[in-house]
Amino acid sequence: MEIECSSCGAKLQYEPGTRTLQCEYCGNTIVIDSIEETVEKAQYIKPFSLDEDAAVTAARAFMTTGLTTPDNLVTASRITQVKFLYLPAWDCSGHYKANWSASFGYDRKEIERYYNRGAKRWETRTKTVTDWSPHSGITEGTFRYFCPAGRHFPDDCAQTVFQSEPDGLTDFDSRYCAGVEISPFELKSGDAFEYAKPALTNKVEMAVKNNKMGDHQKDWSWNTVLDFQTPRSVYVPVVQVSFDYQQHSYTVTIDGCDGAHCLGSLPSDKGKEEIEETAVIEFYTFE
Repeated sequence: MEIECSSCGAKLQYEPGTRTLQCEYCGNTIVIDSIEETVEKAQYIKPFSLDEDAAVTAARAFMTTGLTTPDNLVTASRITQVKFLYLPAWDCSGHYKANWSASFGYDRKEIERYYNRGAKRWETRTKTVTDWSPHSGITEGTFRYFCPAGRHFPDDCAQTVFQSEPDGLTDFDSRYCAGVEISPFELKSGDAFEYAKPALTNKVEMAVKNNKMGDHQKDWSWNTVLDFQTPRSVYVPVVQVSFDYQQHSYTVTIDGCDGAHCLGSLPSDKGKEEIEETAVIEFYTFE
């Protein structure tokens, strides 16, 4: 990111959270003031680790993913903007307790005697019999999610916030926000947690069904009780890298800390699409 030198007007590269910056051209020391009056406070903030070069590198690496992306996408695309954002989230954590019940079936072999009408004689055969028995128990665990707290986040931004690792937090200081676009909190913690409910539901289901025994299971049922810790307001760093390719614009949304999570729609090569469609048809035909 850039900041203008107050002495000579030079454009200087600047990392969020920097307290002072010395101009490499005139030697002027710039104090990056707090911007309390323009930034809505949160309890915590997760500082950026990516700079502009690292964000572009992550975006270009993402361009190579996918089965149908054009081979020349990285070399033929033109980066048009790198935008650093702080997006609001609620750090929602707690404990779940699921009381469950199910029926588990155990197979056994049983020999039966039957009359073979064709051969006109009595014979024996083996059949599989399943013995069912009811079971119940309690499954407990913890959860923690960054729940997007904006009403109109693009889906890629919301998912990036949600996938961000809930670590590396520091006490909020508005200096981290200098030079970064910041969005206000629009949702209360309870409303924001709606975003996490599908993931938590799946987490509890997997934990409950991990208790399965026997050869077969059926009639699963459980009820879940949640015990929440006090939610914490957090600003989560996100970088959006925009680029042009063949007169169309695209945006890659990146986790602002490690660049591990990249989301976005990429252009597709029509020839590769046809190859993939043919391969899928041939696969199912073979099956």
